[in-house]
Amino acid sequence: MMHNLKDKYIFFICSTMLKPEVIIEYSKHFNIPLSKIAFVDDRLDVLRKAEESGITSYHPSSFTE
Repeated sequence: MMHNLKDKYIFFICSTMLKPEVIIEYSKHFNIPLSKIAFVDDRLDVLRKAEESGITSYHPSSFTE
């Protein structure tokens, strides 16, 4: 789970269907393991695609009670 997340570690991606690919490239470029990345999006199709790529993904409803 995300704890003490700093703004400098949050980034936004415009192109909906390219989000998983951008995250993977970002991970490679900055040498950050995918296991250290959490992806939050409200579209289930994009979340599924990210999960299939090995990215831990959450729907915003996961953070509400």
